[in-house]
Amino acid sequence: MNTKKIVLNMGIGFLVTILCNVAGVYFISEFSDLGFFDFINISLENGSFAGIVALGALMDFLPFFVFLKKGSFYRLRGVLIGVLLAAITVLIFKFK
Repeated sequence: MNTKKIVLNMGIGFLVTILCNVAGVYFISEFSDLGFFDFINISLENGSFAGIVALGALMDFLPFFVFLKKGSFYRLRGVLIGVLLAAITVLIFKFK
């Protein structure tokens, strides 16, 4: 496999992870009476954004196990990079 395909597959895995994180945060925001962006703004003001991102990152289990089952190991690497980015985001907002 050439380098271009490897980078493309890792990028696909990374984008799927970011979309799953956003979907998880959106799903959590549906339990409030606020809109999505109002929910994000209020959680940033309250300091609870780190916990919301951490709960949203639970959605990353789905693409992780799908790519693992299919044997798409380069896409799986992209998922792991996205999870590490989510963890760094949680650390930044937790200790802000």
